[in-house]
Amino acid sequence: MKTSVVVLFALVAFVAAVSAKPAVRGLKEDADDFLNLVNLAQVKRVALKYYAKDKETKQFVKYLKGETFSAVWEQVFTNEHVKHFLKYVQDSGVDVLSVLNQVAKFLKKPFVDFGDVTRKPSGAGLNELVKELLAEVPFDEFKALVVEKLESSPEFKQFFDTVSGFDYAAIKEFVANSNELLDLVNTVKSYGVDLDGYLHEVEQFFGWN
Repeated sequence: MKTSVVVLFALVAFVAAVSAKPAVRGLKEDADDFLNLVNLAQVKRVALKYYAKDKETKQFVKYLKGETFSAVWEQVFTNEHVKHFLKYVQDSGVDVLSVLNQVAKFLKKPFVDFGDVTRKPSGAGLNELVKELLAEVPFDEFKALVVEKLESSPEFKQFFDTVSGFDYAAIKEFVANSNELLDLVNTVKSYGVDLDGYLHEVEQFFGWN
């Protein structure tokens, strides 16, 4: 379950970064095709609504801005597996660096540097925020597009194979030895978010054992 922290940073940055800068035909254009399936304006409205009005969401953002999560941030973005993967995505034309550093600025965390390889009612809670955001994602269409891209795009296939080939045992060992990551996971789960279920879906999708 704790591995989802690393996966989340990577995948969110991958999808969000596609609108940052134009790039030559390649992985960025593949990401554009996925991004076009999502109503980003609605996603932003949902996130801002919860951030402005929901007590649990405010508490969680406060936690993310605190010292405990600062240790999580440092551990994740100084991990060699994470740095090499994000640098690969960056070098493929998807500007994850600027997106991650926008997040860093908002959360008041150190900037990431690859150079050193380096429901409608408001007030429903953090779990409902997650559910509403996921409800905006057309997963069946995403899966169909993944199949199409694996057959038609060498760049996307390389990206998918890279993620599928992660040393999952090494990542699990890394997070299992981090008290800070354990604290993050327990904090998220305390709000009722089904991290185990979400991670299981990710494991099945990428074929991780």
